[in-house]
Amino acid sequence: MYNSANEFSYAIGESMMKNGIDVKYVDLLSENRGELLNNAFSEKVDFVLSFNGIGCDIKIGHESLYNELNIPFVYYLLDHPSHHKGRLMVPINKKIIICLDNSHADYVEMHPEITGITTFIPTAARYEGSNYLNTEKKYDIVFTGYLKTQEELDKLFPQSMIDVKKYLDNLVLHKRDIYIDQDVINMVKSIPDLNYVYETTYFDMDSLINQCDFYVRGVKRNFVIEELLKRGLTIDFYGAISNSHEFLNYPNLHNNGMVDYKDLDNVYAEAKIALNIMPNFPEGGHDRLFMSMVHGAIPLTDCNVYLEQKIPQGLIYFNYPHVEETILEINKVINDDDYRKTLQVANYNEVIENHTWINRLSELLYVYKESVAYWKDMEK
Repeated sequence: MYNSANEFSYAIGESMMKNGIDVKYVDLLSENRGELLNNAFSEKVDFVLSFNGIGCDIKIGHESLYNELNIPFVYYLLDHPSHHKGRLMVPINKKIIICLDNSHADYVEMHPEITGITTFIPTAARYEGSNYLNTEKKYDIVFTGYLKTQEELDKLFPQSMIDVKKYLDNLVLHKRDIYIDQDVINMVKSIPDLNYVYETTYFDMDSLINQCDFYVRGVKRNFVIEELLKRGLTIDFYGAISNSHEFLNYPNLHNNGMVDYKDLDNVYAEAKIALNIMPNFPEGGHDRLFMSMVHGAIPLTDCNVYLEQKIPQGLIYFNYPHVEETILEINKVINDDDYRKTLQVANYNEVIENHTWINRLSELLYVYKESVAYWKDMEK
């Protein structure tokens, strides 16, 4: 599909260059990464920005590269911090941790073993100036991502933890805002003997949180897509799916295979609705949502606090207990061109004004400048 860390790196890098900031990219998977690193640090560097903290452990001898050169290292985390806790605990003196979800920032701040300045900056849309609002529509609903079978999801847990799956299934169906770290802690407290089982299976709470995170994501996707398919709605799917997935038996699921990130612009532009089943972001957004908005597809998404506050109109919310209400709204967007156009214009304007990488860059630079001022005060 695409490497979101790479794509976001280029998107925010382009925004920096448009604002007169010199940017050097270092691909740590490149065969000549040593040469790229030497070139990048041959001149003064204000800060290093890394999605998910990749490269935080680079050293000069036994010392952190960033400590040796006195350079701030900025982590931009693309999912729950528990997935990256090892990197977050790397000893870097000047560390900024940016989370895509406000509750993720709360998680970091509740763990004193993770040091650094923590803040919340949501993801954004890559926008290159084109207006797609008048593009002819050929898809009713598109979904881009990956789909796991229930059997694949069940393998995330041993049979001895079947109560965990039951608990999480119930969570998906009945709780709108899932705070995966807190909900897993509550789950451990509520299931007899689970404390012993998870400690002997996963060794620590963060490993259990990560497994539950993956499970909830997969179950939510399957539940929503199955509800739409059962009601005869047509979904064009772009992404990875197992050949044994039951959804492939539905004639109204069109499996279009993988797509490059750069081609998502056209996919969303040609769609009436883009399905965005949120990862565990109860207080944040997702690039899939902002990308669809700026390219003229109406997002069909689960609701959360952030979206309610920041995007008061233009979205279709999937109402888990009341699916039929959602279906009525979906059909209205698909069949009523004038209504859909009104939502498209509102969404386009919302993203251009508030949710591009240019917007996020201004937030990032503000946090960086405030952090530098704080560090200077601490050194006095």
